[in-house]
Amino acid sequence: MSVKVNYDPITGMVLGYYPDEIAYSNIPQPIILITKEEHSANLGKTMKVVDEVFVEHTIPDEIILANLKSQKIHQMVLIRKALQIENITHNGITIIATEKARDNLFKAWSIATALSSPALSWLDVNNVEVPITMKNAAKILSILMEKDSFLYHREATIIWAINACTSADDILDGNGGVITQGVNSILIDFS
Repeated sequence: MSVKVNYDPITGMVLGYYPDEIAYSNIPQPIILITKEEHSANLGKTMKVVDEVFVEHTIPDEIILANLKSQKIHQMVLIRKALQIENITHNGITIIATEKARDNLFKAWSIATALSSPALSWLDVNNVEVPITMKNAAKILSILMEKDSFLYHREATIIWAINACTSADDILDGNGGVITQGVNSILIDFS
């Protein structure tokens, strides 16, 4: 007994399997015939038809590697972005470090500096108004810039290591350990 295999005529990808009992007029074309043993042996695999031959569809190593690199780089960018917006604490004041909060702090510091103000009022993470001296505001901005610089540098180093990998195993095992260590070493306290 055999199984009828319907496949895409352009890509060769298998679209459906039909038992021998179904009449040909009910099965989309094109088809090839395979044995029930071939069908059973390949259940769960992605199959295709190449030159009328039933074969397993495999993804080339270079495509797997490119996809893994892209995933790891995307993961690294997300980690960097998450770490950038972590709150920071300086002299007992915890500041929200989102991009909007940073921009607002810089504007407030610039205006206060232009007006020769000795301090500015700011909301901490608990939405409590706290006075911040100009020196502390400058230090917080400096810490934020230092943190950004470190994170961007570390991200670039890790991305370089990812791009230097020549196989999926490098990313997942060997050099992947270096990459993972790099990601973990990014977790530094900038308080």
